Amino acid sequence: MDLRQTVESVVQEIGKVLPTPLDAEQTGKVSEIVEKALVEVMRDLAKHHSGVVQECCPPDQDLAHKIAREIAQKNDALIANLTGLR
Repeated sequence: MDLRQTVESVVQEIGKVLPTPLDAEQTGKVSEIVEKALVEVMRDLAKHHSGVVQECCPPDQDLAHKIAREIAQKNDALIANLTGLR
């Protein structure tokens, strides 16, 4: 499931628990909020995993830095692709 599908699914679930249905403008605003939250979580996870790699491989700091750089580059590409889906 891609970001857009996930956002739409979450917004639909939110709409089900509200007493009145969301109109198009509200749906758009809620979608933006959910999307921003998901992207922020992705960034935090990437940052966390990058730190874990550096902590787990102290004797191989060069390898840890290479892996962390690779994770950061892939995360940047992912965020750019997800942002392009808007």
